[in-house]
Amino acid sequence: MIKSAVFILALFCSAIFLAAQEAYPVIVIASDGKITYQSSDTSEAQKIATGAVLKSNGILTLNKKESATLFCNGQFRQVEGDQTTGLSTIFPETDGLVRLNFDGTFGEYVSAAISMAANPENPQDAWTALKTTKGTGDGWSAIKTKGTGDGFASIKTKGTGDGWSTTKTKGTGDGWTTTKTKGTGDGFGTVRTKGTGDGWGGKGAKIHPILPYGKVLPGKRTFQWSKPEGNPQFKLEIRNSEGAVIVDTLTQDTFLVIEPDTAAFKPGDRYEWMVTTAGDTATTSDALFFEIGEAATEQRALQSAQKAPLYQQSTEEVRILLQAVALEQGDWYEEASKLYQTLQQSESKNNLIRLMHAAFWMRQGLKPLAEKAFSGK
Repeated sequence: MIKSAVFILALFCSAIFLAAQEAYPVIVIASDGKITYQSSDTSEAQKIATGAVLKSNGILTLNKKESATLFCNGQFRQVEGDQTTGLSTIFPETDGLVRLNFDGTFGEYVSAAISMAANPENPQDAWTALKTTKGTGDGWSAIKTKGTGDGFASIKTKGTGDGWSTTKTKGTGDGWTTTKTKGTGDGFGTVRTKGTGDGWGGKGAKIHPILPYGKVLPGKRTFQWSKPEGNPQFKLEIRNSEGAVIVDTLTQDTFLVIEPDTAAFKPGDRYEWMVTTAGDTATTSDALFFEIGEAATEQRALQSAQKAPLYQQSTEEVRILLQAVALEQGDWYEEASKLYQTLQQSESKNNLIRLMHAAFWMRQGLKPLAEKAFSGK
């Protein structure tokens, strides 16, 4: 008992010493059990949940059969009970460089999600309250980033360099304007208005295309867009890479299921679609772009995550997050969104999943969908 007290006292002395140094944010990627964290700034320990942000000068306590996956400064660590340990010993500043594998890529996306909550675009964003919620830790103030809360943070990959970063102008005044990439892929998607509420939930005049874009599998496809004010009729138009219209159809809904004709839609080719309201004062959406991909290409994207060291050691929830990031990296945006949605339905209280799902939509410029994803409504 005395030895245990001396050991804990030594940890606190170490924490006090380290408090004078810079504290790094430590993100809880996964946790199993009633794990507690004690900050160097307080005398009481608190239970932590997945998605918590801790300070590297704090202390973590795990009982038997409890475990946690932690991320700090580009490094992942697995911690298992029975132990009380300082986070500074788990992540010493003298650690070497991060290995160049998919673990590092996943870390960037985790950091982007946490940065979104720490540095919101607007103080009223749905995820801002997370910083003060019980069990989310005290390390939010230690997060230093140049990000603006848009879901990107340190993510630098804007494309694969294969010429998909812009679209060709189809004409003057016909709605098919030159656009630049907004996501992490190579030219799928357009820069869309953020946070204005215009064209969402029956308000405003704008139409925001949602899905599909990026690479999609052959077969039936649901085209989705936002609802502007009123009850207009919509015209969905799809063109091939030569600008020829191959689908032109009307609907009263904000979605339409299309089963592509294999003669018109060919694997490897790129297509663009847009929506226009019928009537004298027509409103036209931006264009989105998609390519008919192959299952083998999708599997290669998934394998980049499945071969990562972190994947082999992780819970099923973290593995699915790794796969979702891999799909987004490979431009399989619709498949990535399905994984996020399915995972959040089964783990609705997991803050990291909620944040990463929201950050995914923020990167696509669709903030209303990010808010909806985070709230789960």
